Amino acid sequence: MRVTLNLEDTGRNRIMTNQAIILEKMTPKHLDRALELSRQVQWPHRREDWELVQSISKGIVALEEDRLVATVMMTPYGDHAATINMVIVDAAMRGRGLGRKMLEEALAEAGERTCYLVATQEGLSLYEKVGFAATGETVQHQGEPLPIEAPGDVTWSESGDHAYLVALDRAANGHDRSALTEILRERAKFAVIRDDGTIQAFAAIRSFGRGLVIGPVVARNDSEAKALIDFLLAHHQGRFVRIDTDVSTDLAGWLTGRGLDHSGRGIRMRRSGVRRTEGKPMYHRSYALVSQALG
Repeated sequence: MRVTLNLEDTGRNRIMTNQAIILEKMTPKHLDRALELSRQVQWPHRREDWELVQSISKGIVALEEDRLVATVMMTPYGDHAATINMVIVDAAMRGRGLGRKMLEEALAEAGERTCYLVATQEGLSLYEKVGFAATGETVQHQGEPLPIEAPGDVTWSESGDHAYLVALDRAANGHDRSALTEILRERAKFAVIRDDGTIQAFAAIRSFGRGLVIGPVVARNDSEAKALIDFLLAHHQGRFVRIDTDVSTDLAGWLTGRGLDHSGRGIRMRRSGVRRTEGKPMYHRSYALVSQALG
């Protein structure tokens, strides 16, 4: 894709001009400048974190001459769902409709999929304008965990466990996230709980931002989720750890007690695609996000 836009600069105390903006497909060559943009908005992402998302997404960048000034990604989960993420507009380019145009292009890529995202309060109105509605709230906790003893019923996963992790993730989230789980297989360590030899719950930990991030966490109940998180915290004492959960999990107070301080919130949003019948997960639920970008 390659699209040319003309944006009017009507900012206060500026002369009105037309600027030619080129939209094109994001490739690895854009990641260094994308990293600069995320640092501008004080996101903790490393280049490796951008690479992970870009590798399973359809990304779009905006260029003013040869300068990258905006990004957005659409991460498909099968044919029916996607997340919209990594939405950034250079500070000097805001207020000219570029953010909305980037979102519209990403939604066009998503087609009839139902789209999800996590918004800041500042971005809420923009997302509402393109059809998203708030559905919940995420809570971010991070810090160095307090000393914790590893639970005895949790173990590290084994090489033959991957298919079970994919199936449990789909049961909890209702979407085909096999491409995401596959790349996490390469970058994360997985802890599991087995019942009669079969995996019934799991959690992942990997490098991200300032240190480590725990997620996803998929379990049948709160006790299993807490045991998985405790196991990972116990094995990473002295490291900076982050975890993002939905407020409905009621883990916030418990995580604070583990030494992970509340450090931010996000608004979960959804834009409905084609209506279809989808079975609800009966036995498993997601207790932590892979990341705010990926859900």
